[in-house]
Amino acid sequence: AVDSGGWDLAVRRHRVIAGEGAGVVDLGPVPFDSITELPAEGYRTNVAGRDTTNPGVGKWYAYSSLSHLLTSKRHVYGVRTVGGEYAKLEVLNYYCAGVGSACVTFRYAYQGDGSRRVAR
Repeated sequence: AVDSGGWDLAVRRHRVIAGEGAGVVDLGPVPFDSITELPAEGYRTNVAGRDTTNPGVGKWYAYSSLSHLLTSKRHVYGVRTVGGEYAKLEVLNYYCAGVGSACVTFRYAYQGDGSRRVAR
């Protein structure tokens, strides 16, 4: 494999982490389109341990002990990229028809000009 340089987010099964220098902030269970400007501060970096986690996105899901399924909490997250740009992100689903689990579906809006304003 060839390392293409810095990366902003990575997903491994149900975990979402930020690249070195990037961060994530939980904006709560708000409508995706209601977020038009991201905060300047509060972005969390990863916590290393047995399995690396990012407390900014942490448990984006609710786990049902009856069905053993993960369901999105429908929070919107602000992402500060390695390059200092911003994006908003919402995890929609963990399952895909015909594929099964670990098929993460999300939507995002990216602002590549360095401002904290994000499109609806």
